[in-house]
Amino acid sequence: MPAPSLARDASTPDCEAPPARYLGDLLHAFGEKAVEAINLAGGSESKASDAKLRRLLGDHAEFSLGGGDVGRPLGEGVAAIRKMAREMRADTFRFLNWDYIPTPVGDRCAKQELTIEFVDSGQDYVFPVKFTFENGRIVAGAGWRRSFTSGPIAPVRD
Repeated sequence: MPAPSLARDASTPDCEAPPARYLGDLLHAFGEKAVEAINLAGGSESKASDAKLRRLLGDHAEFSLGGGDVGRPLGEGVAAIRKMAREMRADTFRFLNWDYIPTPVGDRCAKQELTIEFVDSGQDYVFPVKFTFENGRIVAGAGWRRSFTSGPIAPVRD
């Protein structure tokens, strides 16, 4: 999935939020940005991937990943998101789209939050991670490991 195009707002020089007319489009772009960050963080470490991650993250982006009844801070920045990606070992993700009234974006650089579920299907774990964005960059990611059960059900018959 290609990364969304990024444009700077002249009135907010540090804003990396993509141009979006409606909130649903903005949140979808942020979801793609968070997935891109986790993909980069779970890949091979290199100067190039670290530089790409630094562009996606705020200066002091904080990450945590809890499980059971224990929350665990992972630290800040590139090292912390790499630790998160490696602990989740996700092979799929999903996030819910904005299926409501088209809501115009007031300030695309304002704080936004979006929860993305990352799934380790080999271990039957799901990690709902709430990402916080400010100025279009990830400033926090807080997740929790949960086990799940899934399987097929009989199709609806008319």
